[in-house]
Amino acid sequence: MEQKPIFNLNSVSPRAGLFEQVIARIHAKQQASALWRIRISVGVAVASIAGLIPVVKALATGFATSNFSTYLSLVFSDTSIALSHWREIGASLLEAVPAAALTMTLALVVVLLWSMRTAIRSFTTRSLISHA
Repeated sequence: MEQKPIFNLNSVSPRAGLFEQVIARIHAKQQASALWRIRISVGVAVASIAGLIPVVKALATGFATSNFSTYLSLVFSDTSIALSHWREIGASLLEAVPAAALTMTLALVVVLLWSMRTAIRSFTTRSLISHA
């Protein structure tokens, strides 16, 4: 026994202009979404730049007070001593690195690059959508 469909879809037609209205609404939502992504990405970029200023100062201060440059210059000034005592010099270099400030600097740089990438992609997406 063959089942008959309840509705005959061939007899139903959408109202005039419905397709264009749906496409226009999708286009508007894409534009709004891209604009919000741009705003948030730029805000995060500005915040990370503002955070980088004191962190880079702390990093520079940490390198200046830790005698890192003294240990590093020893490697290049007297190579024979550096090669014979490479473990001690390497350990001293590692101890002299201001790890917290270096970690914070690298984290903020990564956040800055990510937010710039997101803003650029959203901007190009928005411009591509607006020209469509």
